[in-house]
Order: sequence, then C-alpha cells, then structure tokens
Amino acid sequence: MIEKVYILSLLTICSYSDIQSREISVRLLTGFGIVETALIFYRLIWVETCLPWGVLVGIGLLLISKYTRGAVGDGDAVLIMMTGFLLDMKSNLILVTGASVAAAVYGLLLMMIKHKNRKEEFAFVPFLFMTYTGMVLQ
Repeated sequence: MIEKVYILSLLTICSYSDIQSREISVRLLTGFGIVETALIFYRLIWVETCLPWGVLVGIGLLLISKYTRGAVGDGDAVLIMMTGFLLDMKSNLILVTGASVAAAVYGLLLMMIKHKNRKEEFAFVPFLFMTYTGMVLQ
C-alpha cells in the first residue's frame, strides 16, 4: 500500500512539474530517489524480488531517448526507471503502454481539433499518472 501512495505522489508532483516547465527537475527526482531508496530498504523489496526487472523498461526508454535525440524525455525515462524499482516488469510495461496510448490519442485530438503538427510537444507524465491511477483503482 505504501508503494502505491508513494508512486501516486511521485507521479502527481512530477506531472505538475512537467506541465508547468515541460521538464522534470533533477532535484525533484533526486529527492524522490532518496525517499524511494529508504522505502526499498524498509520494505526489503530487494530480498523479495532479487532484481528490479521493471527498471529495464526505463532503461529501454532512455536508450530510445538517446537514439531519437530526445523524442522521449530523459526525465520521463528516469521516472519510469524509478517506478520500475517498485513495480514488476509487467506492471511497468502496462504503465508505459497505457500512458503511451493515452498520449497518442491526445496527440491525434490535438492534430484534428487544434490543427497542431505531429512535432507538437506536450507533457507525458500526466498520462503516466492517469494510467497508474487506473491500475490502482482496478
């Protein structure tokens, strides 16, 4: 339960930051990283799962970010790595896939209704927040 509250808090605050400045502050991620490290040791997640395979999803996104010269933000990839420490690989993949689908629908709506081009940038973390909220409520 505490992991769910932590991840919801992380995504809520990072969503606000992403909407306001179109980036996620390193200082913000560092602060959450310190809390997450304490949470991991407190809950002994390392013992239960051996390796946090969910982190691989974020590493994959970071590689995509480098390959596409920032089409996926580095902060988004680091955030996914952080959720991967507390979620298993399947849950983290569901989180990223659901958020990506929601963002794609939003992007299509922007193109159709507001006549934006496909290069229009918008915050991705709110879609992570919405998807994770749906996962928790299910």
